[in-house]
Amino acid sequence: MFIRFVVPSRHQVSQCLTGIFYAACWLYDRGEMSENEQHSCDDILSWFNHHLPFPDRFSRSGRRHACGKGICWFKDSAARYIRKVRELATMLEQHGISVEMLRTSKPGFIVYEDSYQIVAVPFRETRA
Repeated sequence: MFIRFVVPSRHQVSQCLTGIFYAACWLYDRGEMSENEQHSCDDILSWFNHHLPFPDRFSRSGRRHACGKGICWFKDSAARYIRKVRELATMLEQHGISVEMLRTSKPGFIVYEDSYQIVAVPFRETRA
C-alpha cells in the first residue's frame, strides 16, 4: 500500500492533486506563516532533505529533459516519514488548507523506488 498527502488543488504540470510539500512551500513563499511557523517548516523540510533520498526520476521516458509527471508516494512501511509529514499537515490545516491522506495499491507506472517511497506516473483511474 502507498500513501500520499494532498491538498484540494491541481498541480499545473502533473494535473494531479497538489502534494503536501509543494503546498507547504507555497504557503511559506506567500509569507502567510508566522516567524515560528517558518522556522518549524524549515526544520521539517530540512529533516526530509537530510533523511529522505531525492528521487532521480519522475518520467517514464529515459530522455534527459523528459516531462516529469511522476508523483511521490510513501510506502506504508515508512512510518517515521509519515509521522513527520503529519506535522506539515497540521501546519497547513491551521491555515485553513485541508489535507487528505490518499491510499492506493495501484499508484501507476513506478519509475523510481527506494526503501521509503516510490515515484509513479499515475494510471488514468488512480486518484492522485
